Amino acid sequence: MENNIKQKMEILTEQEINILKLILMGYTTTQIGKMLYISQHTVKVHVSAILRKLEARNRAHAAFIALDKGIINLKSLHI
Repeated sequence: MENNIKQKMEILTEQEINILKLILMGYTTTQIGKMLYISQHTVKVHVSAILRKLEARNRAHAAFIALDKGIINLKSLHI
């Protein structure tokens, strides 16, 4: 699974990474949509793609994987 996740990390789009960062910062689907000027439906489509690519069970698990595997660095979040 380790190599599989590393391969899949490389195919996350820039938008998916941006959404993962916002999830890590605690934003809701509605808030993410407004911040990125996209619909809630589009956010959900991106989240589904993230979950599939990272083989995550839910948003929290995806956030954990993103931090654990270095997809996202906490210093890059501007919290």
